[in-house]
Amino acid sequence: MAKNSWIMKLLYILVTVCFLGILAINIYDFIVFLKDLWTSHKGSFFTILVLAVMIIALLLYTKKRKMKNPLMKCRPMVFAIIVFTVSFIIRLLFVLIVNTQQYSDFQLFYWVTADIANKTFKYLSQSYFSVWAYQVGFPTLMSPILMIFGTKVLPLLIVNCVFMAVTSVFIYFTALELSSEKAARVFSLAYAFFPFGVGLSTVYTNQHLAAMFLYMGFYILIRGRKFGIIRSVLAGILFALSNVARPEAIIVILSILVYALFTLFSKAKKTGLKSKFRQVILPVGCSVLIYFIGSLGISKFIVSSGINPHGLSNNFPLYKFVIGLNHSTSGTFSSEDAEHLLNTPAFTENPDLRNKEAMKMIRERLSAGPAKLGTLFLKKARIMWSCNPSWYPAFYGFDPDRTIRLLGMDISLKHFPDIFTGIDFTFFILIFLSGIMGMLSALRSGEDHPALGIAALMFLAAFSAFSLIEVQHRYSYFIFPLLFVIASAGFERASRKRGSSDGSA
Repeated sequence: MAKNSWIMKLLYILVTVCFLGILAINIYDFIVFLKDLWTSHKGSFFTILVLAVMIIALLLYTKKRKMKNPLMKCRPMVFAIIVFTVSFIIRLLFVLIVNTQQYSDFQLFYWVTADIANKTFKYLSQSYFSVWAYQVGFPTLMSPILMIFGTKVLPLLIVNCVFMAVTSVFIYFTALELSSEKAARVFSLAYAFFPFGVGLSTVYTNQHLAAMFLYMGFYILIRGRKFGIIRSVLAGILFALSNVARPEAIIVILSILVYALFTLFSKAKKTGLKSKFRQVILPVGCSVLIYFIGSLGISKFIVSSGINPHGLSNNFPLYKFVIGLNHSTSGTFSSEDAEHLLNTPAFTENPDLRNKEAMKMIRERLSAGPAKLGTLFLKKARIMWSCNPSWYPAFYGFDPDRTIRLLGMDISLKHFPDIFTGIDFTFFILIFLSGIMGMLSALRSGEDHPALGIAALMFLAAFSAFSLIEVQHRYSYFIFPLLFVIASAGFERASRKRGSSDGSA
């Protein structure tokens, strides 16, 4: 296997620094969260503490044990079915128990999906879909579900649970490329229970379908630790479908392009031009080309079918930067900015004038000075990569007095959001801690692995992009499957180190 170039080592160091910063933020926020719980509700405090200790103890126990129990010894395909089933059941139960009322963009997605299914196009006539036409991709893909099962939102949520379960399976398959069977099984199963992921199952969002296609494509691309033409073409198709659902696949496209450049330069002395072309340029080029052709083709179909004359275009990309650099809202949605840029008659009638105004606002906000920009980026990192009970869409309009009947008992859900958040903090801390070990392992081994290199580039690209554009806590969802894969590599390193220590003793 080829050795890491200095630039790949620098990449791993940068990602490690990001992980360390995020880990510090989560530890601090978790301490503050527990301190507040201690004064407000000691029962929740002790419940979270016990559950957190149990999770850590289970992880340590698994690290020390060999694969002897049936869950660890079964065939890979059998385990994949188990992961799918567990992930699906957990999410379905959460959907049925929490029963979140759809709101905001989630409600709009549902209305538009019903519009397309019924061929009425009532909501599609809104100016929103002229400006951000790409948002019609997901409702278009999901509309057949309503054609088959009727116009209730529940079938859409159940299908989203299927998408999430499939993503869990591909976390397992991808982790196998980087780590041992045990590490891959531990972290793919852990993802099935990951509160942050489970918490998004109750809202009708485009994130699950996009993530499923993206990680299917990612696995197919890096399978076998080297690129192949046919697999690259299939990956490009899946990336295009992911882009149609939600425009996040550009992150992986940019990452594989940059990785290809890195590997080309690192192999300059050892590999001839023909070999470079065959091993790197051609397969990566195929993926990128198919991605753009597929995205363009589907966009043309949406235009020709009459769903949206603008296809999948984004006619105001600067808006995300205006919002993302808003110091007063810490880069989250600003109703003041939205009202100014989207509802001022002069701007709605003249998009060029609106773009000029947006650029003016961006320049003003970037000129705030290093201290203010640094504070803004820190606040945005906390929103994206930490936890808070008020950030989960699942608990929108949550009734604290609600109870559920289980095994003949009425169980109060009053403190459920707090306990949910506490467990999420535990997962976040363990994932980023394991991720640090994964990056350090890559630095020490010196081996060039496409999956890990592209994964590191994807995280760094996402981290950098969301430092500039609008953030919400849920926007980090698409990168977390990748973080579980990286964490499995860290867990593998820790397990090997433990095994070596035991052997030498």
